[in-house]
Amino acid sequence: MYKQGIPDIDLFIEQDTERTPEPQKFYVIYAGQLLASYKTLKAATTKYNEVKKEVGYVPPAVANSKNGNLADAVMDEWLDRTESYWSKSSSYRTTNKVRR
Repeated sequence: MYKQGIPDIDLFIEQDTERTPEPQKFYVIYAGQLLASYKTLKAATTKYNEVKKEVGYVPPAVANSKNGNLADAVMDEWLDRTESYWSKSSSYRTTNKVRR
């Protein structure tokens, strides 16, 4: 089973779903109608992109979160952990002497 699409404009590529007649083929479905069938996903994707371009679909803008950039948050957390580790590291030192 394979399904990829844009629900906002009802455009999908499907394989082996309840809307497809043959399970081996990839179907391009737009507005509930089968537009074409292909043996390969690459060919179906080409048609899918053509229809998307004809419709003029533009994805909605992504709103920035209050937390800012995820990479910055990950870096800050990593720096906090390493700083904490190194601040406590002196308490774990040994003399490296072999005791007999």
